[in-house]
Formats: sequence, C-alpha cells, structure tokens
Amino acid sequence: MSTAIALRTLGSTLVLSTCFSTIAFAQGSGLSLEEVIVTAQKREQTLQDVPISVSAFNNEMLQTMGIDELEDLGAKVPNLFLNAFNNDPSAVRMFIRGIGQNDVQLTQDPSVALYIDGVYVGTSVGSGMETVDLERIEVLRGPQGTLYGRNATGGAINMISQRPDPGAVGFKQEFTVGNYDQFKSRTSVNVPLWSEAAVKVAYLHSERDGLVENKGEGDDWAEEYRQAWRIDFSAAITDDLMLDYAYDDTHSEDSSRLEFISGVVENPAGWAEFTTEPAPGRPDEAIAWRGVEAGDFDVSGHNLTLTWDVSDSMTFKSITGYREVDVEVLHDGTPTVGINITSPGNSVSLSNRITDFEQFSQEFQLLGELWDDQIEYVAGLYYYEDEARNESMSWSFVGPRDPEDYTDANNDSIALFGQFTYTPSGLDRWHFTLGMRYSKDEREAFRVNENSLTFAELGGYTENNCVNAYFQGAACPPDPGAVIQGAPYEDSFENFNPSGTIAWDWTDDMNVYGKVVTGYKSGGTSQRSANPNAFARGFDEEDVTSYELGFKGRFWDSRLAFNAALFHMELDGFQASVQTGTTAGDRDFTPIDGNTIDGVELDLTVLIIQGLEFRLGYGYLDTEMGEDEIPTLLSTGEIQITEVVPQIAYAPENSFTAALDYRMGLGASDLAFHLGYSYQDAAVTSLNAFDNEPTDDRGLWDADITLSNVAIASGNLRLSLWGRNLTDEEYLLVNTGSLRAVIPGLLGLSPWTTWGDPRTYGATLEWVY
Repeated sequence: MSTAIALRTLGSTLVLSTCFSTIAFAQGSGLSLEEVIVTAQKREQTLQDVPISVSAFNNEMLQTMGIDELEDLGAKVPNLFLNAFNNDPSAVRMFIRGIGQNDVQLTQDPSVALYIDGVYVGTSVGSGMETVDLERIEVLRGPQGTLYGRNATGGAINMISQRPDPGAVGFKQEFTVGNYDQFKSRTSVNVPLWSEAAVKVAYLHSERDGLVENKGEGDDWAEEYRQAWRIDFSAAITDDLMLDYAYDDTHSEDSSRLEFISGVVENPAGWAEFTTEPAPGRPDEAIAWRGVEAGDFDVSGHNLTLTWDVSDSMTFKSITGYREVDVEVLHDGTPTVGINITSPGNSVSLSNRITDFEQFSQEFQLLGELWDDQIEYVAGLYYYEDEARNESMSWSFVGPRDPEDYTDANNDSIALFGQFTYTPSGLDRWHFTLGMRYSKDEREAFRVNENSLTFAELGGYTENNCVNAYFQGAACPPDPGAVIQGAPYEDSFENFNPSGTIAWDWTDDMNVYGKVVTGYKSGGTSQRSANPNAFARGFDEEDVTSYELGFKGRFWDSRLAFNAALFHMELDGFQASVQTGTTAGDRDFTPIDGNTIDGVELDLTVLIIQGLEFRLGYGYLDTEMGEDEIPTLLSTGEIQITEVVPQIAYAPENSFTAALDYRMGLGASDLAFHLGYSYQDAAVTSLNAFDNEPTDDRGLWDADITLSNVAIASGNLRLSLWGRNLTDEEYLLVNTGSLRAVIPGLLGLSPWTTWGDPRTYGATLEWVY
C-alpha cells in the first residue's frame, strides 16, 4: 500500500467518524452496547480505550458461534488465518497480519503468542486442544513485543477461563448431538467453600465419526475422540491477597484429515499414467491401503496466580505456569482418492512423530498509578524454560519402518519489561505511552539423522558433542576421526524492544492514536535439517517494526461502535523454511530481509433496535517479500537458487466477517437468532515458487436459533439448533505442491490437498442451576 493510499484511507476513516458523530439517530433511547472488557495491556480496560486492534469474544458469543477450540476461530477474525500443520490435529498454525509459523518445529518459536490464563504456551504442538470452560478469547493484532515478549511478532491470542464463584452453588450440564454421529457432554460444578473461596470442576467428553469414510483399513479420516477436565480454586487469603489455582488435563485420539493428490502434472519421465485422475472436489470417501490410526495427544498444565493489592494504587501479581505435552501422530502423507503409484495403496511414505515437551514459566508484575493517577504503569520480570524431544520414523511404500531423526532441545529465556502511560494534568485528553522490554534467550539442541560428520568436523570437544556421541553409544570424547551422525547446536540472543504510543481523546466518545511498536522472535535451528553443518549453524532472530494509526469511537448514544486501524510493518530476518534435502521434509531456515506488510482493519457494531445487533469486520493485507531469489545450501553441498513468491504465505488480501443477532422476549424466556458469514480471499501457501499452490477463496455461512431462560426444576434450560458451513462450501485448509519437490520431474504429481469441514449441524441442550 502506497503512502498516498494509506493517507486517503485514514482520511476516509476520520470523515466517516465525523459523520457518525454528527448524525442524530435517536434521542435518549436508553439503549446502548455493552462495554467489552479486555486485559490486552495486563489490566482490565474497555475495548474502546485500548490503543490496540483487538477482537474479543465473550462466553455468549463463543457459544453462539460454536467456538470450542483454537481452530474454530479460523475465519471469525479478519487478518487471522489458522490451520493444522501437516495434518497434525494437535498442532495449530497461527498467522496474524501475515506473520506466523509456517513450519512448526520445536527448535523454532511461533510468531503468534498464545496465552492461557496469563501463561505463555511455548509451542504450537499441543495447541489443538478443545477448551472446557472459557469466559472469553481476545485476539490482539499486530506486534506485542513490550508486554507479551518474544514470539509475538504477529500478535497474541489470550484465552481466559471462567473463575469459580464463591457466591452460590452452581451446576451446568450441556449435551450436543449432530451429524457424523457427533456427541459432546460438558459438565461443571461450582461449590463455595467459605465466604471468599470456591472450587469449580469441569469435564468434557466429545466424539465424532470421521468426515471422510475410509473404504480401506483402519479408522476414518478426521475422527475425534476427546476427554478433558479442569479444576479451579479461588480464595481470598486476606482482604488484600487473592489466590487462583487451576489444573487442566486433555486427552485426544483424533485421526488426521485426508490428504490426497488433487491434480496431475505431466513430466519428462512420462509417469502420469501411474496416477488416477484428480478428485473433482472434496471427497466423501477414499481407500486406505495401510491402516489409518488415530493419534495420541495428552496435554496438562498448572497455573498459580497470586494477586496482592499492596495499596490503593499498587498491585503485585505472580503468575506461575507449568505445562506438559505428549503427542504421537501417524501421518500418511500424500494419499489419493483412488489408486495411484503405490497400487493398491494411497501413499508414497508414512511417518510417525513422537513429541514430548515441558515448560515452566514465572512472571512477576507490578501494576499501579503514580502522581495522582497521571501515570499508569505495568512493570515486570519474566522467566521461561522448556525441554523438548522429537523422534520421527518413516516408512516407504516398498520399505520397512525406519528411524529418520531424533532431536533434543532446551530453551531458557529471561526478560525485563515496563510500560508507562502519562496523562498530563491540564491535558487530560492526551495520553503518552512508552514501553520497553529486554530479552535474553539461550538455546541448545542436538539432532541425530541420516547424515553424518566426523567428531573433528563438528568442532571437537563440547558438552553437546559428547552428549550426542554418548547417545549413539560412542565414548566421550570419541576419537577425532569417529563418525557422528547429526550435530549439536548452541546459541544465545539478546534483544531490546521499545514501543511508543500517543493517544488523543477527540471527544468523550472518540479517540485516535498513533504508535510505533517493535517485536522480536528468537533465532534457532531446524530439527528437519539434512545438513549437520546447517543444523549446527542455525539461523538468526526475526525483527518487526510496526507503524499504526488507529481510531475508536462510540456514536448514537453508544449504540454504534466503530474502530479502525491502518498499519505498515517492516519485517527483517524473516525465517523462511526452504527445502534443502532430497525430500520435502528436509528443510532449513534462510533469512529474508526487507519484507513489508501494509493493511487496514475495520470493526463496526450497531445496536439497531432493542435486541437487534449487527457486527461487521474487515481486514486488508498487501504483503511484499524483500527478495525475488535466495541462495540455499543443499545437503549435497551444492548451492540452489530458490525463487521466492512475491507475497507472504497465509496472508489473504481481503477478509471480512458479518453477523446479525436478534434477541426477543418470549414470556419469561428469550428467543435468539444468529446468522453469520465469514470470507477469506485465496492465499499463498509457500514462499517457494516451486511448491506454492494457493488456496481458493472461501465464504462460510453459519446460523443458530436458541431458546433460553426456560425455568425447569429450579434451573434454566437453553436449547440451540445450529449449523456450520450451511451451503456446504468446499474450501481448502492446505494446498501445496511439495510432492513435486520430492523427486522433481519424475512423478509429476501436484498438488496435494486437505479440505475444510463440510456442512455440520446439530442441537445443544444445556441446564444451569
């Protein structure tokens, strides 16, 4: 986006806002939109007061829109893109404003920070869990480097759970049934312990048949079986000290979605006759020669939060978190709908990935006001550590199961941060915010794979080299000429992230802001590297600087809210995942500088009449890669020139959402109608021109009819009839030509595809006491 276009867009926004402010829609109607409370800046604030582009969903909206897990947010937020990585139901890729982690690895950090009740989740593996008892979700768009730290270059997602209520005994039971034999049960019990303490226990059981029937061996594709439970304890230890503790545990046995070849490309070898014709669209059934097996996914976590009101103007908070993830996924790569070269099977290769990950984090925060509330501040100290292990094995269609690689990784991080907002006396419509964060990360890893170097070539004696050698049964230190498979990695990174914001309250109901924000993503290495030297060398950090102008306003006696953000981002050191070995899974990261992202975000909410609300969100992205070609060192030692596509992957140019909600009284009960639509443009899926296969655009309709507050047996009943993807739109979650890159010019098969969910519908019955 050019500067002229940007200024015109901002001017149009301000003109539109001025028009809103001068229109007299109604006089003293008594109607108004509810205030939306968020914790985007570590303290409770209204959405309209936060100088951040935020989308927030409360519990009622989550229920109405059927948002039970992270992936359900996929098309509900403009400029947000979500999908599963490599058909792994446990790993969700998150992209905000085009910045995300395209290649999910334990040795590379995410670009969008996920927080659960204030605790940072250190890996995308394990983020595909279904939630038990959410209060709200906040999506913060744009870099959040000051308060959320490293790995928030794209933004952050906050998931906040409902807390126990010490006021009364409570019970809630919910049942959901739907097509594909879906069944879901949610149960929660709230018990007061004493006047200022309570405990709540919640349990989830969910299962569903596969979305694609398997006419061969094993399970159907995209079957779900999930169990989760959560316990929350909340107590006021003293009048000034609050303790909140939570433990959650999730177990899933989901099978992967069907991946299949959806096109055929002719090739010099003339092997196309060994393939079948591509499927005309999303299939309802397919044949699996090798049995489809469900994965095994366990994630658990502890969260202890202490909040101490030191004085009326100062609060100290301690957030301690521990999470553990154990995942085993069987991934059948590139199957087709019918018979192909693996006759009578459906896959060239099969892989088994085992991941163990555990993390510990400790954050101390100090929040308060100074100088007669002229200064609001948040300051803190953060510590994080994780340990991870990944083991991969693979089969070829003519060979046995074969260990492919083993990677062990450790990460330690510490940070100091502060953000201060100054509102001068006598100029109380102006707010000046300065933020800063210092981060230091230390990373270690070693990998054992099919390639090897001598001990001397690896650099001689180091602790990591000895661990690596010992793992392979060699003496430590071994003979300098001893052959060691794989390589060690060790590096550290330091970064200082400043930010600045100037906000002006135009009127009591309108404010504008301008901000410059920086973000940082630490360097690392590639657990899929086929070159021991490249693994040992690793890659550098990724940095982003964002310039943003924003407007937030309420009009028509607070019955209309309109928010807008216009931004320009400069991304350097972009960690591009590039194939460097003989298979598409052999990859290293190559930095690309000079990338730019320009965009707009608009959000409109209108309370048209009593009970009738309309919401509209729009996002626009114009992305440009900084280089057309990049040199890549292959595992063979040769230099390959990789052609780079012009746009950033998973950054649809246009995306928007629209929703109409109507609620009416029906005696003592309420009847509510919801109609929603979400749209995303086609998106680039890889920066490598060779294997990029864009997704199609998609537009999805959903609806919900709910009868609530029906008094039954001393409680209230809620009945919902719902439908998702009502028009049965066929849309792509993943589309790539990677199979061409496995044996270039030989098989000629491209692309392979994963489709999104077909039309689903059902009913939900809930009773609350």
